[in-house]
Amino acid sequence: MRKNKRILAAVAGFVAFSVVFSGIVLANSFDTKAEQAKHFKFNYKHAVFERDNNLYLFDDETDSLSPLGGDSRGKVMPSLNSGTKQVAFAYSEQPQLGESLSLGIVDLSSNAVEEMTIPSAYSNAIVGIDWINDQTIGVEGHVNPATSEYFIVDVASKQILKRYVGSLFTPLPNGSIIYRGQIPLGQEDQVQDSYFIDDTLVYTSEQAIGTLEYPQFSKDMKHVVFMETSDNGNKIKKGDIDLAAKTVAVTETVDVPEGAVGNLVFDGTDSSPSIVDGNSKLTIDSASKKLVKQGRSVDIDLQQETKIKLDSLNQKIKETFHDESEKALMNVQYLQWYP
Repeated sequence: MRKNKRILAAVAGFVAFSVVFSGIVLANSFDTKAEQAKHFKFNYKHAVFERDNNLYLFDDETDSLSPLGGDSRGKVMPSLNSGTKQVAFAYSEQPQLGESLSLGIVDLSSNAVEEMTIPSAYSNAIVGIDWINDQTIGVEGHVNPATSEYFIVDVASKQILKRYVGSLFTPLPNGSIIYRGQIPLGQEDQVQDSYFIDDTLVYTSEQAIGTLEYPQFSKDMKHVVFMETSDNGNKIKKGDIDLAAKTVAVTETVDVPEGAVGNLVFDGTDSSPSIVDGNSKLTIDSASKKLVKQGRSVDIDLQQETKIKLDSLNQKIKETFHDESEKALMNVQYLQWYP
């Protein structure tokens, strides 16, 4: 079981394949960073991706495609650190419960691999890898459909610095982790969804049966929005976040109209969260405090530049793997571009 952690706070959505700018997803979801990224030119010339349990490096300048990692062991879920030119990944063989989780870090310049293991008595698979900074990675281990372990690992020493239990783990710019946990309600076996920053409780769902989705952040990291779903209807919560103090204060609640589809995002400004669906969006109207439908501009230049790069990669994949399908890219996962 693997999950793409960048499919964020979707009311409903369709997943195709992902295009990533140094970790920023552009095609399979519209998260905060993707909205910002669309203003940049697609001038990246290298890509890392997974296909058929193997990792590959594409160089558009030399029109070359080469395997990463050397040996024949299956490798999945590449996570690119474009600054250090390293890729963290998981090995495809699944451990037995109680065995260590296995992963590696490959250097793109030398193709050398550093292997590491994470002992766990509860996780039976790696389902997510994040670069928190150049020195540390976050590794998510699957425990059950509702719960994961999240390990903060020092790359140099291979030591575990911290372990969390919960879900929806998201690294923050200051090195903290925001994630979804649960607190007991008092009644037997009943719990309530909550957000934590590190070990600090910052928000608890106002509904006993409510489910909190992935939070989204403004560019200056001072504001947060998230979806709270329940059988009684879905709500968008908007608030202020203080990373240093580890606090979240909800300032606004907006009901989501029944039947609304799309992904929750900040739409380029710090004050206007929206639900985006293709070229249309629902945006919070400051006067009525309701979601109103608006058009959404499309960056035609970026679309064309993106198409040229993807066509080039698609052709190279067809040649290398003798894949005669017109959309060979559909068999690619975790596609990530860098300069």
